[in-house]
Amino acid sequence: MPVYNACVGKRPPRSLLIRWALLATFCFQWTNVQGTHHDHSATPRDPAWLLGVNLDDIPNAPIRPVGSGVCPDAKCDGTDNEKCFENCAAVASASDVYGCPRDRHWALTFDDGPSALTASLLDVLDEYQVKATFCVLGAQVEKFPHLVKRAFLAGHQIASHTYSHPHLMSLTNEEIVYEMKATEKAIEAATGSRPRYMRPPYGEADARVKAIMRALGYKMLLWNVDPTDYKIHREPDAPELIEEVFYDIISGKSPSPNPHDDEGFISLQHGQCLFIFRCYVRSCGVLKD
Repeated sequence: MPVYNACVGKRPPRSLLIRWALLATFCFQWTNVQGTHHDHSATPRDPAWLLGVNLDDIPNAPIRPVGSGVCPDAKCDGTDNEKCFENCAAVASASDVYGCPRDRHWALTFDDGPSALTASLLDVLDEYQVKATFCVLGAQVEKFPHLVKRAFLAGHQIASHTYSHPHLMSLTNEEIVYEMKATEKAIEAATGSRPRYMRPPYGEADARVKAIMRALGYKMLLWNVDPTDYKIHREPDAPELIEEVFYDIISGKSPSPNPHDDEGFISLQHGQCLFIFRCYVRSCGVLKD
């Protein structure tokens, strides 16, 4: 995966991060703008998409209903990840991408778009000359194909985040193929290019899901830094918690999860809160200087 953003150097000024946290409190539009979790039943299904996809060697793992992977006392230390997959996300495989391989390199990734705010997000990226990876939903790509095209032509990487943002482990093999193929077709229509990376919604993917992704030619993109920016609209102390995650990493704290002991970082963001992102990218600029 291309390493798009190298944030190196000193700790950002305290005043910068305070300003970042204060601005973050104004992100009240979060749930109203994005609307990204679509009805899986509306995902396009073309039986022709199943042709040429070899599902014979897919592990015969059980379908896991939504809610069956929630544990009140999950450790997520590798001993209970399979059982508590909705708490712990995926069990790492050797081919999964979690962080940048090079020290002091930081890659920004944005999930669940595009949306009505993506144009402004792209403006911020242009302003600070930062490239990012957009993990897009097929249903959203169909609504905003011009924004996906703009991002692609600007040199950003486009990855698949499925069509409707389902819990993939709750779907049949064929339903998973439809989710990926429908998104693939939407991205190809917008950019003329097929994505090579995918990010599973909620980070959930067992051996069955991963085998299907390999059969479809995808490599799995995860993350080792999660600022939990999705909490900004519902938790009063979310700005401080996001700031703390940023400080911890810059100060040398090991990221988590980091199953491959990557020296660099891939952080999970969502493009709904431009105030957070503008300050985040500005902080990276400070680190570069």
